[in-house]
Amino acid sequence: IRLGHCLEPMKGCFIVAKLRCSDFIEECKYRYQRTSFTKSNRLKADETEDWDPILENEFFDTRQSFLSFCQVNHYQFDHLRRAKHSSMMVLYHLHNPTVSKYAITCTNCMQDIHSESRFHCTICSFDLCKK
Repeated sequence: IRLGHCLEPMKGCFIVAKLRCSDFIEECKYRYQRTSFTKSNRLKADETEDWDPILENEFFDTRQSFLSFCQVNHYQFDHLRRAKHSSMMVLYHLHNPTVSKYAITCTNCMQDIHSESRFHCTICSFDLCKK
């Protein structure tokens, strides 16, 4: 009982599997066999055509480059809200390759610097916009 009280606050972090009886499993197998396609009806991977162009970007070539890209831009996937935003931003950068990949913020006014003209200190990483 004490273990249940300790685990109660963390119950959202666990995966719960509810086991079914063998009759239910047999019924599922029967339904699957009735509704499955025959081999002639199935599409082969060679027969399908992909009309979308292949988009290539150096940030998505390797796992390490994607991880660095996400760390620098503070893209996180630990919560649903952050994962949605990060996914949209990754897609934005994938479809807009000319946009700056890293967000640079002015240290003085705390606004994003969108132009390439800025004052930058290589020693202390101080960035200043032209405003």
